[in-house]
Amino acid sequence: SLIAEALAATGATTARDMGKMMNELRPKLAGRADTGAVSQKVKARLG
Repeated sequence: SLIAEALAATGATTARDMGKMMNELRPKLAGRADTGAVSQKVKARLG
């Protein structure tokens, strides 16, 4: 998934890394998904 790829690319491990994750994902999501919904999924994944 895009979230798993972004986790691997950024090395994100905590909620503090949310910005890194969203910066990595935003260009890939353009026109494909709601960034708000993806943000919630990323937040849940990071804990």
